[in-house]
Amino acid sequence: MVRENWGSPDGKASRFFGGETWTYYRIAGGKSGPPFFNFTPNQCQITVQFGKDDKMSDYSYSGC
Repeated sequence: MVRENWGSPDGKASRFFGGETWTYYRIAGGKSGPPFFNFTPNQCQITVQFGKDDKMSDYSYSGC
């Protein structure tokens, strides 16, 4: 279900006890500021972990 909603992950890694960890990177807002009102995007990292049974077991995110 994650792949249907989010597409293919930006990175994949095998987990020690089986399953996989998928990583996605997305732009989530940002800031503009002086002097030239440059836009600095926030890069959001989402990590989704799957167990041996291919079901999602955990997730985390940062920078969002």
